[in-house]
Amino acid sequence: MDLIDKIKSYLYGRVPLRVVEVDFNTLQQNPASYIDSVVKRSSDAVVIRNFLTAGELNKIKESIAALPSDLFDVPHPGAKTFPPACSTGYPDVNARHIFFKNSERYNAQLNTMSGIDIVAKVAGLLQLLNNGKPAELAYNREQNVPYLHGTFRLIEPVGKGMGLTSPHTGFDYALRNIEHSYAPLAAYVDVFKQVSLFTVIDKPCDGGDFTVFNFSRVQYPILQDDTLLKPNRKGAVNLYGVDNNHVTFTVNPGDAFLFADFDLWHRVEPFTGNKMRLSYGCWAAYGIADDKLYYWS
Repeated sequence: MDLIDKIKSYLYGRVPLRVVEVDFNTLQQNPASYIDSVVKRSSDAVVIRNFLTAGELNKIKESIAALPSDLFDVPHPGAKTFPPACSTGYPDVNARHIFFKNSERYNAQLNTMSGIDIVAKVAGLLQLLNNGKPAELAYNREQNVPYLHGTFRLIEPVGKGMGLTSPHTGFDYALRNIEHSYAPLAAYVDVFKQVSLFTVIDKPCDGGDFTVFNFSRVQYPILQDDTLLKPNRKGAVNLYGVDNNHVTFTVNPGDAFLFADFDLWHRVEPFTGNKMRLSYGCWAAYGIADDKLYYWS
């Protein structure tokens, strides 16, 4: 929050989230430094409308439905991912070894599985959001093997599992994995300022929207139910309170969403019914010693 925002917050209450909305066709003609703006906290989120076409979405959904169930990872109840993740946060050296042993094979499968090169499309979108400068896939430089280009995530409705619906931040994710799956990455990438980019492939008719809370993890690092606390465990605020505390975004199938994953609390809203929520995404951050943008999953 800059000085002007602090003054406005003092005079008028919490400053609303700073959100940009742009159509993909417009972005193709006018690349901009959206990622840099989010990292520097000059903006909070960017909604990219119509990134994927209806035809592309159908092909991707068909390819996911055709995958054998044993290829999916179940990181916790109510969620499935493909390719399998390496994000447990536990000191399992063998899990990391298996992840990097298979990453090249899974990356090749992501390129071709649907007839839609989702890898190239998302890399191209990252470049547009980085003012035309290409993003580079992150590697485990110790072993010269890549991280994943991205991950498909399926979230089940309420009643069928917990799902990825609890409020969280990317900072805590990085901190939990800094000595494990993030260890090779953290040697040269500023993982504690990672942004998230995802595109929705399919979602239920009601619910399953994406909420970003207008609270910095730096100021409010402690979560208890739907309440955030400051480091001294004082200054409690309700995530869903008034005064610009949150925005729930309707990210439609085919849209993409970029936001300050490392700093802002966020969640997928719970939903009911029989339809799962399917998305594809990755993280990105700038290098520690250079201005390159790296991405990974």
